[in-house]
Amino acid sequence: MLGLSSRMEFFNLLARGKDRQTSNFLHLIQQIPQYTDIGQGLSAFSKTMLLSENMSVCWELRNAVFFWGHSADSLLKQEEMTGISINMKDFLLKNKPNAVNLPSMKYDFFYSLPGVESTSIQNEHKTLARTIGETFKGLDVKLFPLIFYIVFFNINEDLATKYNVGSKDQQIIKQLQRRLCLTYSRFLKHVVGVETGDLLQHQLRLILAFKDCVALFKEEKLMQAKYLAALRK
Repeated sequence: MLGLSSRMEFFNLLARGKDRQTSNFLHLIQQIPQYTDIGQGLSAFSKTMLLSENMSVCWELRNAVFFWGHSADSLLKQEEMTGISINMKDFLLKNKPNAVNLPSMKYDFFYSLPGVESTSIQNEHKTLARTIGETFKGLDVKLFPLIFYIVFFNINEDLATKYNVGSKDQQIIKQLQRRLCLTYSRFLKHVVGVETGDLLQHQLRLILAFKDCVALFKEEKLMQAKYLAALRK
């Protein structure tokens, strides 16, 4: 495929795109005063907790939007319509300009393992990813970074208790969440022209269910990868 010698080499190319976007998102997060201000912002402990607790579902949300939040028929259009770069445009234009009309990438290509039957958790992951991703279809690409931040800066009372998050940090996170949700809602209403309350709450309910699924999904995929690696030895 595309002159790459193996499926693994192709996924390594995608990983470089993810690394670049991770850097971009972290850079943007670090522009939020509550995240960076010494003495006035979040503690180092809470920053680490947010990364540990929420980054996985943030990236699965990214994939959900990338695979389902568009109507593109080519991979480059898929990047453009979702606003999510997976490193393919630069690679194709530099190395394979004759492949710029490569078809859009599908969920199953990215997640399925050859010869391995899907489990109920994996089917649930696909269903939730599709449902979430389709809620972004036709919306402005600027909305995705906002929902990314809303999910990243999200903790409930149980998590606050589990990690013993201080009252100051809890207050900072709650205030930031309110501001982000308000910005998201205003953008939908005034720029996109969509009534906001039901859509945002619907998306958040789906994403909370997705977070629970993602934890089990990642465990299963890791076990499958270890099993396949053992078979190859």
